Amino acid sequence: MASEFFEPAPEQSDIVLIESATLCEAEKMIESCEHCNSAATMPFERILHRITDSDSKTITNSDLKTKRSTLLDEDLVRPPFWTHYVLEGPARCPNCRNEVLEKTLIEAVWFRDLLKLADLGDPQAQVNLGRLYYDGLGVPQDESEAMKWYRKAADQGDSDGQVSLGWSLTFGKGNRQDDAHAIELFHKAADHGNANAMLTLGSLYANGNRVTQNYIKAYMWYSLAVSVPSLLWKDEVTEARDELAALAAKMTTEEVEEAQRVARDWKPTAPK
Repeated sequence: MASEFFEPAPEQSDIVLIESATLCEAEKMIESCEHCNSAATMPFERILHRITDSDSKTITNSDLKTKRSTLLDEDLVRPPFWTHYVLEGPARCPNCRNEVLEKTLIEAVWFRDLLKLADLGDPQAQVNLGRLYYDGLGVPQDESEAMKWYRKAADQGDSDGQVSLGWSLTFGKGNRQDDAHAIELFHKAADHGNANAMLTLGSLYANGNRVTQNYIKAYMWYSLAVSVPSLLWKDEVTEARDELAALAAKMTTEEVEEAQRVARDWKPTAPK
């Protein structure tokens, strides 16, 4: 039985040594800390993750002026829980000069810039800001605030925003739940080529969860998702292929051929 939604599996624990030069770079990204600012809520380890991530890039004034974000993906704002940082020496808050430890709460310059980008209308920044609020990462958990930012991105036709808003509407509390709108958003994102939306629809149609069970549609969406493996985690691709095999065992030859034909004829649509 497929899980309702696909989630990346945790990898092996990693230990990262933070040398003095790296600590200096990390200090530059601190505006204040919990010793001098009671509103500080971002753990210092998230700054360390951003500094040490090989794909990380600094937000420049040029980025803000052109309203473009620079790889502000979820892995740049939330370090994986299996990463442990060992500091070669103490880092200090530039504002009060108190010592900053891995778990010390800080106010991060890059978070302020992320908020600026989101306010300027950058959909990628809006999605990432929504993720922070949804999970309570460095900010108080606020599902309503998260959905506000997801909706802003989704309204611009951003497929990640559509998927994130769809998940929020599916798992939302109280009157935030709206399965019909969520399914509509998943279809829009999948039509734009979003592999996560394709996996979600494959799972929903395979299990008859929130939609009428339809093996042909499930097979089609799973097939399309695994056709772009570079956009998925390795475990997601493996699980999707397993689900395709399981579906094929329940379908007639004609049904499988129909699903394959629909998948071959499918063309992505441009976001509006």
